[in-house]
Amino acid sequence: MGISAKGKPTLRLDTLAPENGFAHENAHDALADVEATIYMARLIRDRAPAVWNSLMPLVDKGEVTAQLTMGAFIPVASQITDRMAAFVARTYAISHLRL
Repeated sequence: MGISAKGKPTLRLDTLAPENGFAHENAHDALADVEATIYMARLIRDRAPAVWNSLMPLVDKGEVTAQLTMGAFIPVASQITDRMAAFVARTYAISHLRL
């Protein structure tokens, strides 16, 4: 887990990638960010294969639709803001993913 300048957990790519061994010198440069994202994806695939394997089917829009139709996901609100979604994702990742 990355730690921000304020000492709080963060999932920012420019913090996470270097802390996990990637030399991320040009943060926010498109190519550097793509390379860092690929590096982090491989790290998750290799170190947390159960997480990786559970998420891979969700790259297919049809599979997401099928999962939603089957009730695999429980909506927590009729409308969820991007900020709230990011908070939930960040909280889950901080408490469940140990890379």
